[in-house]
Amino acid sequence: MKRSIVTLIAVTAAAWSLGAAARPDTCANEIKKVEAAAVRVERTDPPRADEARKLATEAKKLLAEHKPAECVALIERAKAMLDIK
Repeated sequence: MKRSIVTLIAVTAAAWSLGAAARPDTCANEIKKVEAAAVRVERTDPPRADEARKLATEAKKLLAEHKPAECVALIERAKAMLDIK
């Protein structure tokens, strides 16, 4: 019984954390972080900054189309490309 309750709590917490990652306001904030990092990276690696900006632009479009999961995936790719967390 206790194991079932602990499992239920863990699953619920995981679902909430995944849901929070795909919230529109979170996506918009993360897009801003990517854009700011792209400006910093542009001095040393312009092609990488351009690619990150393209991903951020595509993420904005997906956000406008109410596709937060796809938006988060693109943001994560851009963040990895720019070495930001």
